[in-house]
Amino acid sequence: DLGGFRRVNPALSSMLGFAIEELAGQALLEFIHPDDRTATVADLAKLKGEPTSAQFENRLLCQSSSWKWISWKVQPFPEEGLFYATGRDVTERRASDEALRQAHENLERRVAERTADLAVTEARFRALVEQSIVGIYVIQDGRLVYVNPKMSEIFGFTANELTARPVTDFMVEEDRPIAADNIRNRMDGTVREIRYSLR
Repeated sequence: DLGGFRRVNPALSSMLGFAIEELAGQALLEFIHPDDRTATVADLAKLKGEPTSAQFENRLLCQSSSWKWISWKVQPFPEEGLFYATGRDVTERRASDEALRQAHENLERRVAERTADLAVTEARFRALVEQSIVGIYVIQDGRLVYVNPKMSEIFGFTANELTARPVTDFMVEEDRPIAADNIRNRMDGTVREIRYSLR
């Protein structure tokens, strides 16, 4: 049993919208949100017989039938059998915290969905490339970092053999300068598409 309000000040009366006379002497538990009652009883029970203060938050009923989050600082006086408490309205802060939490959850959900979509897209693209009837490759820093099965078939080398050496190693020597220039122009964005023949 939490007892009741022995005395309240005008600030709490204004905060909740009840007249002081409507609060004084009333059972405290009746004003606490049902979902917060067990935690509040437990918080106050820890203070019984202890001289230390404590802080916690709960929701109190307003005269308008709405609920306000109150942050309490409670100091027990065991010899009097009383708790002296000061309360601060933190409803807006709690609403902001909840909005931020929901926004964070929504962002995490969207990132997870986007990651899953990209994984599906990548899998489809890889399947298309792997089954392509034309040779497809990726060059990075002058080396083949990926070749599809058709590219291996065209050159007669395994994928590991093709990616283990500079790409120019697979060209006849006199064609290497042309290939190097074309690759460099494509990599730095000078041209968007290049068509040429090499040996």
